[in-house]
Amino acid sequence: MHTKQSTQRGPGGHDGARAAFTLVELLVVIGIIAVLVGILLPALSRAREASYTTQCLSNLRQVGIYLNLYANENKGFLPPQSPTFIRAMPGVTYEYIDQRYTKGAGGKVFYCPTLQPVTMYLFNLPGAIDPATFDWSPEEHWKKSATNTGHRILGYFYLGNPTLDLPFTSPDNYWIDMNKNGKVRDEYVVKFSEKGSSNLAVMTDVVNQVVGSPQQKKERWVLRHPSQVKNPKGGTNVLYGDGHAAHVLRGDMQVRWYLPNSVGW
Repeated sequence: MHTKQSTQRGPGGHDGARAAFTLVELLVVIGIIAVLVGILLPALSRAREASYTTQCLSNLRQVGIYLNLYANENKGFLPPQSPTFIRAMPGVTYEYIDQRYTKGAGGKVFYCPTLQPVTMYLFNLPGAIDPATFDWSPEEHWKKSATNTGHRILGYFYLGNPTLDLPFTSPDNYWIDMNKNGKVRDEYVVKFSEKGSSNLAVMTDVVNQVVGSPQQKKERWVLRHPSQVKNPKGGTNVLYGDGHAAHVLRGDMQVRWYLPNSVGW
């Protein structure tokens, strides 16, 4: 006797067999995902860069607190710095700040978060140790002397209280007379919160040194925010001599220091 084979149906009357994606449907899904990724990635990148900028400003404000504490204990003077080594902190200054204030955690505040990890060549100085050393963490940079002079390489330019670290040098040879008054003493800060210090930088993001006219130098600067991008809308973060920190756009930055290739803020 012939019996008719029954077909099982699932809820709603649909066949119980699994429906598979067709090739066209799969390609459509992949295309939609690709479009979404293309939309989201720039937004995520901007969010990351914004967080870097915010963290960097927080770092600089914390450094401002350390500098204020130092000044209170040293007759108002900021930690000494050589005008020729604005990327480095003298060993004596490092030991004082590390032992009294940062307690070994200076790598978290003396380096911009865009410098993760830090490549040694970016902060190479005359007499730097092992040139093959790459990918140091900021904490390693902070703890280990990076030159045969005992300087610690920072993730920022430190510009406060310049001292004569080399024979026959003077801050007059390095700072530019921006207000054209015939002197440069009013272009840098020696004491915390001295007159005019609210407009004078004591620490800034690292900007590469370049040759050429002032305009060419500004165009060629590689700024940290956004990181490692020659972006006309990019900028740098600056800590001023009264302890406040602010973001400065490329168009508002000026060439302010040279040895002999200029940098600015």
